Amino acid sequence: VNLAGAPVLPSAAGSAMGNGQKKEYPRAEWFHKMEQVRLPRPQLDRLVMNYLVLEGFQEAALKFEQESGTPVGVDPGSIAERVEIRNSLLEGNVADAIAKVDSLCPGLLESDPGLLFHLKREQFLELVRKGDLEAALQFAEQELGPLGERHPGLLDELEDALVLLVVPDPATSPVGSGLLD
Repeated sequence: VNLAGAPVLPSAAGSAMGNGQKKEYPRAEWFHKMEQVRLPRPQLDRLVMNYLVLEGFQEAALKFEQESGTPVGVDPGSIAERVEIRNSLLEGNVADAIAKVDSLCPGLLESDPGLLFHLKREQFLELVRKGDLEAALQFAEQELGPLGERHPGLLDELEDALVLLVVPDPATSPVGSGLLD
């Protein structure tokens, strides 16, 4: 929604072309378009359940499962742990989040090198944000470099992150503004 109150939606052409263009719709047109959307009840129930699980509403998810018959889809006991992982990431405590992921789903990070790389890259970026470039370089050599060697598809993203070690002010550099925000 823009400041004038008109919702902003990706235009059909922008979405199809992948260029991220957005089209603004007047409020009345937006509501008219939304009234035309029909979701089957099971799909709507899955969306609600997904929201409850992602936001950590364990009791509400269990109650909704009873009332709607929509399965929670995960171990309900893990919902609080998932919220702890998210909170650790939001607080910049990536090492703690990685440890919690390993505890909750052993083997997940080893089986998904892209996820492991992105978590480790975020850990690297936290060091850059703090201005500890020496520790960031050491971390990149010990943690990110070996991942890049084993998984060449990650090298472009690794190079983008490493550029932050050589620019005078990473936070204001064009690369830094995308990675450090």
